[in-house]
Amino acid sequence: MKIVHRSKALDRFRTEALPALNRFVENGLAADAIADTIHRASQVRVGDEFEQVAEWFKDRPFTGSEVSAAWHAGQDEGEDVANLWGMVQGFTAHARSLDFANHRVDLERRAGQLLVPAH
Repeated sequence: MKIVHRSKALDRFRTEALPALNRFVENGLAADAIADTIHRASQVRVGDEFEQVAEWFKDRPFTGSEVSAAWHAGQDEGEDVANLWGMVQGFTAHARSLDFANHRVDLERRAGQLLVPAH
């Protein structure tokens, strides 16, 4: 759903987006899928030490400084950064510190792709 921020944007949000969000929240299948994704990601070990984590991310679309910042941000937020879920949370936490929205969105999208099962 795309709502362009213009004069009627708030009305469209109330009449279109809120009902869609409510349906999503009430959908048990979506909740099960989310829980399954979190469980799967928390089972993927990326490394017990930072060097192992950095090696795991070496061939993935993240810079070394992004991986380091995510690792530290995840630790600061109490996440288990030895698993994939903790690192994705670390990337999201690090993204909140970035100055520009396009950089935040780019990092969060790349991190989100880590949660998509390979086919």
